Amino acid sequence: MKTFVELKEARQWLYDSKHEDMYGTALVSEKMTVNEWFDSWSRERERLVRPNTIRNYRERYKKNIKPVIGRMRMIDVKPIHCQRVLDDMADAEYSEGTIRQTLMTMVTMFYSAYENDVVRKTPITKSSVKIPAGVPKKKIDFFSIDEELRFLEVAKDYAYYDQFRLVLETGLRTSEMIGLEWKCVDLEKRIIKVEKTLEYRYSG
Repeated sequence: MKTFVELKEARQWLYDSKHEDMYGTALVSEKMTVNEWFDSWSRERERLVRPNTIRNYRERYKKNIKPVIGRMRMIDVKPIHCQRVLDDMADAEYSEGTIRQTLMTMVTMFYSAYENDVVRKTPITKSSVKIPAGVPKKKIDFFSIDEELRFLEVAKDYAYYDQFRLVLETGLRTSEMIGLEWKCVDLEKRIIKVEKTLEYRYSG
């Protein structure tokens, strides 16, 4: 005979047993914390997403999600806790774009937890968690045509003149420019195909 100290433990055991009977697999321990799940989940995501994406997940988790809910058990996280993560970011004057990125990190990691039977349902839904107003994105102060011509005139004396001109006349990002190969360039038709980007700031 199996005994339990609390009713919730008995209910959890009954739920786990039914799940194992139906699907042949046991649930992950109910003691798993958000930190433990994120570590496991992010390692798996490394195989599926681009390095930039996993880096963004980890940065947002470390700076914004972990301090608020990292030590909580996965099964204890509620919408109000996820909302607190975003509200704290708004209070700290993060941009709306960064807040949205943090929300997407939580949405993805908790939905994966739901799919893997770590939680019975995700604490984040469209109606339960809202993006608070953050700091508006700064207006870009771009060159006028006259300023561009003046810049290029001065840049003629520099080794990177061709790169400067290419970026200004095409709108390429730096990572797109350095990712170009000659097979992507058709000088006769004056066409450039952007097929990949490169970044040297990070390992790999």
